[in-house]
Formats: sequence, C-alpha cells, structure tokens
Amino acid sequence: MSVTEPLNFMPLDLDTFTGSERFMAGTKLGAAFGQGIRAYLRADYANAIEHFKAALIAAYIEGEERAQIYDRERAIIYLYIGNALAFQEDWEGALREYLEAVQTDPQLAEAHYNLGVAFAAQGRLDRAIAAFKEALEHNQKLYEAHFSLGRCYQRLDDAGRAYIHYDQACNARPQAAEPRYYMGLMHQSHGAHELAQRCFTEALRVEPTFVTPEVQDEVLVNRSEEEVAQWYYRLSHDLKSQGYEEEAERIYRALLQWRPQEYAACYLLGNLLARARRLDEALEVYAQIPPHDKHYVDARIRSSAVLKLQGKPREAYEVLFDCAKLRPSDGRLFLSMGKLLYDMG
Repeated sequence: MSVTEPLNFMPLDLDTFTGSERFMAGTKLGAAFGQGIRAYLRADYANAIEHFKAALIAAYIEGEERAQIYDRERAIIYLYIGNALAFQEDWEGALREYLEAVQTDPQLAEAHYNLGVAFAAQGRLDRAIAAFKEALEHNQKLYEAHFSLGRCYQRLDDAGRAYIHYDQACNARPQAAEPRYYMGLMHQSHGAHELAQRCFTEALRVEPTFVTPEVQDEVLVNRSEEEVAQWYYRLSHDLKSQGYEEEAERIYRALLQWRPQEYAACYLLGNLLARARRLDEALEVYAQIPPHDKHYVDARIRSSAVLKLQGKPREAYEVLFDCAKLRPSDGRLFLSMGKLLYDMG
C-alpha cells in the first residue's frame, strides 16, 4: 500500500481525570461533562458533543480565578469532542479539537496520541509519527504510541524503527499479542517465514484469545533464500545503527540457526560481541568461519586482537601464524604479526 494511504487506530479515552477533580463537583461544568460522558458511552456522539461544548463554556466562565488548574479540564473536554467526531469519521473536525487540546495542555499525552491518530487516518504519516513521539515525551510507557509508531514505520518500510517500537510496545504491555503479530507480518512480507512463525506463536502464547485482524497491506510472499538473508542483515544493521545491539544479536543468531553457512553473519556477530566485551563468546563465533570463506582472514586478525586484550599475546601470535601458513600472500597478517612481536618486545 502507498505511504499516503490512511492507517486506522483507536483514539484513547482517559483512564483518570487527575488534576480535574471539579468534574466530580456539583458545578455546571461537572453536570454538563457528566451528561456528555453518558451520551458518549451510549455512542450518541452528536448529543455528547453538545454537552461537552456546554461544559467547555462552563469551564471558561468558572475557570478565571485558577486558570492553570482548569487548562487540564479544557484540554480533556477538547479531547472528548475530538473523539466524538473521530468515531463519526469526521477527521478534520477531530484534528481541530485535538490541536486545541494539545495547545491548551501540552502535557496531556493522550491528546498528542489522538492527534497522531487523526493524522494517520488522513495518511499524513510524518505528522502522525511526530505526534506519537510527542505523546511518548509525556508518557514513555504509553503502549498505544509505541504500537502505532511501529505500524507507521512498517508502512514506511523503516524496519529497524518499526521493530524497536513493536518491541517497546511488548515491554509496555507484555500480554499484548498485536505488536508480536504485526512484527510477524513484517518478517513474513520479506520471506522470513521462520521468524514470522515465531512471532505468531508468541502472540498466541501471551494472548490465547487473540483474533487476527484483517489486514490488506501484508501478503504472503515467496522470496529466494538470498533475498530473505538480506532482510536479516538489513534489519540487524538498522538495529545496530540505532543502538539496539541485543536485538541485532538476536536477529544474527536467528539467521545462523536457519543458515549456519552464513559466515558473514558469524563475522558481524563476532564483531558485535567483541565490542560488548563478551570476548570468549566472540572467539567462539569467529572460530566457526572456515578457511575457504572470504571473512576468514579478518576473523583471524580480530581473534588475535581479542586474545591480546585478554593478555594472551603468544596465543594471539599463533592464531596469526597459523592463518599466514594458509594465506601466505595476505600482507595484513604479516603486518599484524610484526606489530604483535614489537609489542611483545
């Protein structure tokens, strides 16, 4: 599907009205808001909007003395008017109300999130992403914002960021199947069916009653093994570039489990482990690369460097010496051996 086509998410209601205790007080504001909520819960959105507007007028009239407190109340009313319009698919109207909400109370995370929902419904994914990110600035554990960012990035074919936000959505709500399911769809769309099946299985494990949503933008595809392997490499690279090295390691290991002969993955995984100072594990991974592979010499040189870091200069030299016997024309080995002998005195 085109990146300009809409993505549909559910607007958020508020769990609590913290800082807005007057909603419970015997005021015109409280009475009008209560009537609006009752109509809203009955899905009588037109009447709900009228009551919410009456509450908004009351908030302005009654809120002059303590305006800072009442900003939150006004923002909540704007949010519910926006939701009532959104459920009638009046996204332009909803967008207008959500903008009023975030301008009135910039700290209200749900308003920023709902603003993103409205932008996504209009296919304006760049603006939706910005709004979802702003929601996370005010509530880092907002599950819906992470999940929606994952969907937006997936639509934009930004695999690394999509994977990260799906993973963070799983962390925010461990029993949620949906981010795992869409992560599986992302793998499936690139032919990585084993990874996809793992995600689908995990989705049903954490939420046995999960009902698969109807999606039209992901289809089952058949790709060559080389194309699928490139998906693993691309995803790992994207994750590493954004500092998610544990996730990148997981993808490399999944690739090697599927195709043990992917020695480039061995080399890259070894480098990742060495940077993390997991030196023994790095040596084990480098050792899996056979002499006929193009990464063999580089892996031997890096293994020597790891052994040197471990205070084993003689073993480091022997690794280079044995490799040089197999590749006598590779000058890098002799240069490394010379440097090592110099350091050893």
